[in-house]
Amino acid sequence: MENFTCYPLVQIEPALILSAIQRHRQLTVSFWDALIIEAALLSDCTIVLSEDMQDGQLIDNKLRIRNPFVSAQ
Repeated sequence: MENFTCYPLVQIEPALILSAIQRHRQLTVSFWDALIIEAALLSDCTIVLSEDMQDGQLIDNKLRIRNPFVSAQ
């Protein structure tokens, strides 16, 4: 766990939850995946690794979803 302490922490607050609900409806992803997306955008992340979301999907021209189990072509 000590290795993860160097990364910024995103607090789950009402505004983030409301944004996740909107994203959930917009993209038809699960609420929990939408919460991950919103937290990543808030943190200025450019890549999210997920086997559950669509590999290669670009969200808001800022965040790319990558499935780490898909081999590069």
